[in-house]
Amino acid sequence: MPAARARAAAAALPALALLVAALAGPLDTNVTYYDKADLSWPGPPQGCAPSGAVAHLQLECALPAGKLTLSTDLATYLTIACEPDESDRAGRFDCEEVYEHAAAARQGAPDKVLQSFAVVNCELPGALRCALALAGARDALTVVLRDVPTPLRPAHLAGLEEVKHLRIVNAGPNVTRVPYETLAVLPKLTRFYLGGGALQLEEGWKPELLHLETLELTQGNLATIPPRAFLGLPQLRNLSLWQNKIEKLSNDSLEGLPLLERLSLNGNLLSTLPRGLLLPTPRLKLLNLYGNVLSTLSSDLLSHLQFLEEVWLDNNNRTELRLEGAVFAGLAALRSLKLERCGVRALPAGLLRGARALRSLSLRGNRLRALPGNLLRGAHALHTLDLARNRIAQLPDDVFLGLSALRKLDLSNNLIANLSESLFSRVDLEDLSLSYNKLTMESGLKHFSPLRLMTTLRRLALRGNAVRTIMDDWRLFINLDTLDLSYNSINKLSDVNLQFLSESEVDLRHNNISVVSYFSVKLESLLRSKAKFLLDNNPFVCDCKMYNFIGLLRNPESAEGFKIDHAQCAGPPARVGELLADVPVDALRCGFQAPDCPADCDCAYHPASKSVELDCPTPPRAVPRPADFDATGVHLRLRSALNNLTAVPAGVRLVNLSRLGLTEAPAASVTLHNLTVDLSHNKLSNIPLALLNANCNVRLTGNEFACDCKHKDDIAEFRGHWSRVDDLATLQCRNGGLMVDVPVDRLCVMRDAIVLGVSLATAGLLVAMFVVLAYKYSTEIRLILRKFEWLDFLFAAKDMDGSEKAYDAFVSFSHHDDDFVQNVLVRRLESGRRPLRLCLHYRDWEIGGMIPEQIDYSVRESRRTIVVLSKAFLGSMWGREEFRAAHGLERVIVLLVGDALEAATQDKELRAYLTTNTYVHADDPLVWDRIRDAVRRTRPRPRPAPGAPAAPAAPAAPATPAAPAPADKLARPALDVQLRDGKLVNRY
Repeated sequence: MPAARARAAAAALPALALLVAALAGPLDTNVTYYDKADLSWPGPPQGCAPSGAVAHLQLECALPAGKLTLSTDLATYLTIACEPDESDRAGRFDCEEVYEHAAAARQGAPDKVLQSFAVVNCELPGALRCALALAGARDALTVVLRDVPTPLRPAHLAGLEEVKHLRIVNAGPNVTRVPYETLAVLPKLTRFYLGGGALQLEEGWKPELLHLETLELTQGNLATIPPRAFLGLPQLRNLSLWQNKIEKLSNDSLEGLPLLERLSLNGNLLSTLPRGLLLPTPRLKLLNLYGNVLSTLSSDLLSHLQFLEEVWLDNNNRTELRLEGAVFAGLAALRSLKLERCGVRALPAGLLRGARALRSLSLRGNRLRALPGNLLRGAHALHTLDLARNRIAQLPDDVFLGLSALRKLDLSNNLIANLSESLFSRVDLEDLSLSYNKLTMESGLKHFSPLRLMTTLRRLALRGNAVRTIMDDWRLFINLDTLDLSYNSINKLSDVNLQFLSESEVDLRHNNISVVSYFSVKLESLLRSKAKFLLDNNPFVCDCKMYNFIGLLRNPESAEGFKIDHAQCAGPPARVGELLADVPVDALRCGFQAPDCPADCDCAYHPASKSVELDCPTPPRAVPRPADFDATGVHLRLRSALNNLTAVPAGVRLVNLSRLGLTEAPAASVTLHNLTVDLSHNKLSNIPLALLNANCNVRLTGNEFACDCKHKDDIAEFRGHWSRVDDLATLQCRNGGLMVDVPVDRLCVMRDAIVLGVSLATAGLLVAMFVVLAYKYSTEIRLILRKFEWLDFLFAAKDMDGSEKAYDAFVSFSHHDDDFVQNVLVRRLESGRRPLRLCLHYRDWEIGGMIPEQIDYSVRESRRTIVVLSKAFLGSMWGREEFRAAHGLERVIVLLVGDALEAATQDKELRAYLTTNTYVHADDPLVWDRIRDAVRRTRPRPRPAPGAPAAPAAPAAPATPAAPAPADKLARPALDVQLRDGKLVNRY
């Protein structure tokens, strides 16, 4: 909640609490409020009356007498609505309960007068004045009792002296009489409304209500008006008795109403009115008799009412209403007369004589067949005349004579078939409706040609007639806004019909228009017309006759003059249902039959190409003359192949042989002038040079010509005929390029280049394949070459730094793997054509030497260190030392034995090494070849960076390395020595 609203709510709480205490006592009360502006409440409140902005409150209260809802703004109105009981009867409202609490809340007598005080659906047990204290008021100007079943008595309104308007709405069946005595306690009452109830009026009003001006007794069961029923109401000006059941009135029913101005008797059952009924009301201005069953009106019923301005007699059509004489004659003040739907068959000649002030006359919905010639004589002020929905077939030529003020005339829904040319010659009409008559508007007649109509008429409605064409005089109206010609019989429009001088909207929907054609005026002239034409729902035939019009619709500037959102084609059959706006202009044709059309051919005129089109299986003997169709030539479409163009008859300008699957073009044995041969979308591979040499024009799109060295001469010759090829820019070669881009002088060069390129590409592909295979199987290839000593000169037994080594490999292993090393590894690697020189600790180490020095010497004097990695090796301290020494010099070859890989990953150093280096498994079929290859391969060691320290020198070694052990030495068991004081005594 915004800050301002929160402050207002907090300020309103004292007043709300006071109202709750006043109404609820110990019972429940729900309070809501809303505001129109920021509230400003003083505190403490005086009598719950706010100062500043008006607050609107609504309280739902449960009192001992019943539940009710109270609504008020504490300034202008107060409404008390009771909740019905379980049997849906009106609730109760105990004024004493409200008054008791309100008196405690009120400080001093309230002095405010509300605009409105309403009680809804409540019984009235006592005075109502006490309830006004809730709003700090003592009185109200208007009291409304809605759905209150209790008959109103003086005690209910006692003390309300300011009431001017009392309304009793939906009085229940208990209300059977007008509360005469109760009204007497309201000295300032000027208007009384009583709706509903089973009323019965009494004779006269006692006491008199000298200030009452409006009395409304409506929507009840009032059946009779007794004589002098309204005596005692001398100031009454408005009397409404509508929607009752009054069947009869007497001459003195309205006696005592000399100032009455408005009398409403509509919606009753009156069949006649006595002649003297209105004599007591000489100042009557409005008489409303709508919806009765009147059968006659006497000639002198209204004659004395010189102030009468409006008479409403409409909807008395249950019987035929007869007018006896000049009923409305002499009424000099009469301005409006509604005599609608009354079944009137004839009008007296002098019916309106002397009605000089008459402005509006409606005779709609009667049974009139004719009008007297002098019916409107003297009605010089008549502005609106409604004669619609009658049976008028003919109008007198002078019926509108002298009606200089007439602006609106409605003659729709009659039987008028002809109009006199002088009928509207003396009127300045602005709105004329002749819809739903039988007018045909014969050509040559100018029904609306008077000069004055040319400038004044703004709306002309001719809907639903039998009009067949647009009249010339309609096009000349200068200020016309609307011309309604819908639902007529217009079947054709031309450019002349559409040339309007005004910016009018011409409704031509729902006619029989099949064509909109142009002949005498150029298309551009339509752009000067400012009218807009509605053309939907017409049976347009979308053929060549619509060519100019549909082409015009493609111009955005001219298309604005037509509304064709739903206009569809009704023919020819191929275009039925197609929207006019979507029809392609180039597709419009008009077919024709024999004798102009040759046998077995389909013939049509095509305006887009200004040609006569023939579709034939074979060339006909003769073709139609183009001049007979305003065409420039004949186009012949053949459905089968043609061998020689000499079979084409004279007069043909185009032979269409497209889409026939031709592989050869037709021959041309003679020179042909002004002939075009359409060979598009066939299967031609050779350029039709014979046709071009015969002076024919050709169309070749959609064929794939051979643009190669073999056809070099044809292409070169073709270049000299490019001017005869209509679609040169779209011709393509078989390889996808455009023919205009073919380099003729390089066609054969391209062939040679292609051969050379293919050869080189093939060779390159073979080389690439060899390289890929050599790279993929490089290891296998190297192993094979080395195995057979084909490339031994590439693999010198040198270390990576180029120095000679005493051993090829130092074997690091656990004594638990002696059997595998002696019987497998040594036997495999120290045999063959070029055996490896292996360093084995049990064979080549010096007895009693320091183990770290022996390890360092063995690693440095060997080109590689073969680590036999097994689970036993992982548990050997000296095996790890040997691995570190060899790993530091990048000379390690790891040979996995058994399932040592999983155990090796538990050691961080080995895991890091195995992650970044390759290794070989003893189960590999090529394991010994791979080891031999790895030992014999040399890689140059990177030179140290300038200033970097040199690699440490190898430890001193024995002057003469131990010679390799003899073969029988391999069978000796491993030495069992021990390490004491740094000397090698027992290795493992």
